Amino acid sequence: MPGEEKLSQIFRVSRVTVRAALATLAGNGLIERRQGVGTFVSTHIQPPRIHAPMSDLLAHIADVGRSTQVELLELASVGGPLHVRSLFNCEEDQVFQRAVRLRSMHNLPIFYVVTYVPEDIARRFTRREMSGPSLYKLLRGEGFNFKAGKQTVSAALADPTVADALDVEVGAPLLQIRRIHFNERMQPFEYMEMLTSPAQFELQMTLGSEDFPV
Repeated sequence: MPGEEKLSQIFRVSRVTVRAALATLAGNGLIERRQGVGTFVSTHIQPPRIHAPMSDLLAHIADVGRSTQVELLELASVGGPLHVRSLFNCEEDQVFQRAVRLRSMHNLPIFYVVTYVPEDIARRFTRREMSGPSLYKLLRGEGFNFKAGKQTVSAALADPTVADALDVEVGAPLLQIRRIHFNERMQPFEYMEMLTSPAQFELQMTLGSEDFPV
């Protein structure tokens, strides 16, 4: 890019204004300023970080579905792992549909999502449907109402499969979000695990006066 003096001449503004504008562009990751070399348009422009309120579970699920594109990576009927069976309080021979989907924004991978749904529910959805809208939307369309949910947020390291999908280094730190969803009879009908880079996604919590000790 032209230097500050040249830009001030082109746009007929002061160098102070140019300097402030360049600082804003650099702060948004749109340009790179290399001392002693010059200013360059960034070749690694990242999409805005997604913000999700922890207090509004369903709004977050719907927002993810609207703002991202989905790619179905895996779809199979499997026996649920122990931690999933314990959440569903089911027998060892219970069959689940395991789906692995990659959600991207502006062609950049954001979420690696693994879901488990009991086979008697999941058989209602075709592979084509699972490649389209969010599973949340499909379940709502079949009359499954999200009455309640439990969410756990922790951390994990990217294994080779997840690292390749999210385009991060093997062993990179990731946010891990685990959810179990319940219907109006408080019966579980969907379990989800989501992995994402903290550089792309963050959870926010609003604190009220009742959250602070007296």
